[in-house]
Amino acid sequence: MTATDPAVSAMAAQYFTAHDPDADEQTLISLFLQSIKAANVAALSKIIMAPLDWLPFRVMHEQYFKEMEMISLLGKSTTWSMDPQVYADATAFNLNFMQKTHLMELMLPAAPVEPAIIERAFYEYLALSHALMSRIRFIPFFPPNKPLNSPFLNTLSEIEVNNGRLIQTQIRLLKELPTSLSMEEREEIIARNTQVVAEHFTDLLRRICQPKEKGKKS
Repeated sequence: MTATDPAVSAMAAQYFTAHDPDADEQTLISLFLQSIKAANVAALSKIIMAPLDWLPFRVMHEQYFKEMEMISLLGKSTTWSMDPQVYADATAFNLNFMQKTHLMELMLPAAPVEPAIIERAFYEYLALSHALMSRIRFIPFFPPNKPLNSPFLNTLSEIEVNNGRLIQTQIRLLKELPTSLSMEEREEIIARNTQVVAEHFTDLLRRICQPKEKGKKS
């Protein structure tokens, strides 16, 4: 599966047409995005110190500072939940996501290693970063004419607009970056990362939008 489950997408569109995210839902979304961005900042802090051609460096450098800005904006714009269980659930979900994507393992090693290992790690990072930006999108589930003027929705929109600007450059890098990886290896890396991200994003949407029993948190 390389896209969000159609049934879950339809459920999310129906749900967000009728509801703005409440405090619990905003908290789940923000903690999910912040965990990704914090791990991404850690990875990028290593990558931008590595020897890179100018275009990849500029893309990574811009993304590094933008990610830190978005972490701060999410913290300010979110209406945070008062329910401790929401934070426990979010921590477990986000830890599982980090383990499945291996995001924290994609930081370039500090110790000297073979160039082929660094090359593959960088391509893995590019593929995962592209999957995160292209697949994790909440705003399309809201009505097209909905004003995005609340702090939380405005921040989500800004994140996704910024991601859209970077996606085309990422595609160019994935296609044109000089690498010893075969075409089959590159396609496998891209497909695998896309599938993992799409599956977890589908799961998050399901957790947020599925019918909840009255008086109980999902």
